[in-house]
Order: sequence, then structure tokens, then C-alpha cells
Amino acid sequence: MTIPQLDPDLASTGRLDAAAILSEPRPIAGIPLDRPVVDLPANAPTVQILWRLDNNISWYGPGFYGRSGACGMVPGGIQPDTVGVAHRTLPCGTKVTFRYNGRTVTTMVIDRGPYVAGRTWDMTRGLCTLLRHCFTGGGVYWKLG
Repeated sequence: MTIPQLDPDLASTGRLDAAAILSEPRPIAGIPLDRPVVDLPANAPTVQILWRLDNNISWYGPGFYGRSGACGMVPGGIQPDTVGVAHRTLPCGTKVTFRYNGRTVTTMVIDRGPYVAGRTWDMTRGLCTLLRHCFTGGGVYWKLG
């Protein structure tokens, strides 16, 4: 399946490209805010949480049902309602959060793949159903943790 490339001349001015990184807002010292400044708790994280856009994410299903996956983390094998993700190199059990059209789901790496050039993630049918993104294509944001 080929994903058609969009004509850049028809893109909106506020468009994000594939290399775009979104981050959660954090107060920056010395910059006045329109709201009161409140001290963060002592155990507040000091790093920004970065979201990355994936324009070539896919899902897998029926041919893998009943198989345990490369990580062996799914007792009884992968089923239509299994929520997980395949990644080639991240350690099994790594938590990953996905965001698509206002839906956010946190899951774990439970398998290896995808084995298609240019793809980073293969979602299980259960994850793609929760995100309502059961097609090969883009618009999914992800972050580790």
C-alpha cells in the first residue's frame, strides 16, 4: 500500500511536519505569565515530556492471533483485544503513550516489528481500536513513558 504525498502548496500555515516535536507546557523562569506563578512540588520532573508525530504507523492482527509475540508477554497469545505495540529495538515492557484525535492510551512494547521500511510502530488491533486509528497512515503522536 502506498501513502500518497500531500502537495506542500496546499498545506495550511500552521501545519506540523514529520520532524516536529511537541512538548507539554512548563513554566519558564523570568517570563511573566497571565496566571499566578505557583511553586512546583519538590519531586516534580525536571525534564520536558516530548511528543513526536508519526506519519507512518500501522497495525497488525489476524495473522498473529494466538502467537505469544517476540517478548512472550501475552499469556495465551495475541488476541483481537490485546493492547500493545511492536517496536524493533525498545526493550520489551517499555511503556509508550499514543495520542490520536483527542484519545490517549498508554501501553507496552510486547512484540518486535514492524518490518516495513520507514515504520517505527505496529499497533495491536486492541490499541488501534482504542485510538480509533485502524489504518496505515499518520497523525499519531507518541512519547515514551
